[in-house]
Amino acid sequence: MMETGYQPEREAAYFGLPYVFVKKPHPYDTTILNYNWQIWDTKAFSLYAGKNDTISETCTREACRSILRFMNRMELIRQPVKAGFHSTIITDDDLTSVKAEKAGVFYRMKGAREEVKAGEILAQILDPYDGSLQQEVKAPVSGAIFFAHDKPLTLQHTLLYKIIKEE
Repeated sequence: MMETGYQPEREAAYFGLPYVFVKKPHPYDTTILNYNWQIWDTKAFSLYAGKNDTISETCTREACRSILRFMNRMELIRQPVKAGFHSTIITDDDLTSVKAEKAGVFYRMKGAREEVKAGEILAQILDPYDGSLQQEVKAPVSGAIFFAHDKPLTLQHTLLYKIIKEE
């Protein structure tokens, strides 16, 4: 959710997803409906459940359950709902970004929600012509993977991972 000063973080946790991410808005974010609803005192949430450009049955099921959990907690429905996570609220300051130094075939070894130690290998970037190793992508910090790139190819400087730093 956008950090507007009006964001209902506690109620966002009612979805029962692993994390509530409160992000500082960029100038272009101030034009979107979610941001403006919050500014005008309307509660607004954006739900992301694992995938953006493909359909995953597991992610879709979890997203639907989370909406039912939220509606149940807000007393909009009375229906038993499978319990979710005790959500952790995080911000940009809690995340460390890992970007590709080289372009090539992206061979992911670690995915979202996995725990990693600093120095652990997260992925490899291979040369698309001869398969040689271009880069070993290593975790700069210990923590949990919040975001993991999942395309088979990557460009140089592409965001590959966001890791929630251990406290």
